Amino acid sequence: MSIVFEKYQDIIQVFSKLIEVKLMCSYCKKHKETEVPDLYYGGQQGFGKDAYVQHK
Repeated sequence: MSIVFEKYQDIIQVFSKLIEVKLMCSYCKKHKETEVPDLYYGGQQGFGKDAYVQHK
């Protein structure tokens, strides 16, 4: 079974009483990104950012 969430608030409502919920970008210290790049629909630029994040 899988559940797809469209909004952060939906995730918080379901899981916040069970676990601590944080956005992935909240761990970034060097960059001010607020969204994780979409690798498949973001074009070449999205792939470049992902490679940078993985290697740092």
